[in-house]
Amino acid sequence: DAFLKFDIVGPLANLIDDPVNACRKNVHQALNRIAEFPSGAVFMVSMGLVPKLVLKVPDEEESILASVLSTLSYCVSVNALPALESDAVPVLKDQLSHTSPAIRRAATSALMGISVPADGKMKVCEENLLPVLVKLLSDDDQGVVANAAGTIMNTAVITK
Repeated sequence: DAFLKFDIVGPLANLIDDPVNACRKNVHQALNRIAEFPSGAVFMVSMGLVPKLVLKVPDEEESILASVLSTLSYCVSVNALPALESDAVPVLKDQLSHTSPAIRRAATSALMGISVPADGKMKVCEENLLPVLVKLLSDDDQGVVANAAGTIMNTAVITK
C-alpha cells in the first residue's frame, strides 16, 4: 500500500518506454511486483496502464516481455475490459507460439482472465483461439497447460 500511497506507480509507468533496456526491465519487474497485490492491479487499471502494456507486447525485448505480460495478466484479473478495448486478444495470440515457456505462460494467464467476461469469451472465439489453446494442452510447461485449460473452460461457458 505504501507504493500506492506515495504514488510510485505513476513515475514508474512514465519509464516503460525508456530507451535503456536495464531501466525498462527494472521498471517492469517493479510494476509486476506491485500488480501481484489486487490493490496494485486495480490502481494500474484505474490509471490507464493496460493499453500501454498491450502496446509494449509486440516490440518489447524478450528478457522484459514476460514481466509485461505477467503485469497485464494481474490487471486483467481485476478488470478485463481495458484489455479487451485495447484489442489485447490478437496481441496475446501472437505470443502463444513463443519459444519461451515464461512468455507462453504469461500470455495464456492473461487470456484466462480475458475469457471470464462474455465479451472476452466472444473475442477468444472470434480470433479462432480454441484450436491453438487445445494444442497448448500438450505444452511441456505445466503452467501453460493449466492456463490454456482454464481459458478453454472459461470460454466454454458463454452466457447471453
